[in-house]
Amino acid sequence: MTKKSEEIHHAYYGNDIIGQSTFPTCYRCHNEICHSPINWIKNPNNPVWGNRNTDEFITRLRLGYQLLYGGIKHF
Repeated sequence: MTKKSEEIHHAYYGNDIIGQSTFPTCYRCHNEICHSPINWIKNPNNPVWGNRNTDEFITRLRLGYQLLYGGIKHF
């Protein structure tokens, strides 16, 4: 959470809400952390739309996003 965001990570597909299901990440974090085998579940029956992050990692993503952007007022 210290580098400029370069990617939009989908924690799961089908509902694009920033801070809930999609998150800004740097390139390295997107590939090495968000899609690491411990955080990413591959669905062999639906390898495009069925892949997703674990529930625990989604919670961590949401908490990190709230920490960074929770106090910002949008005008």
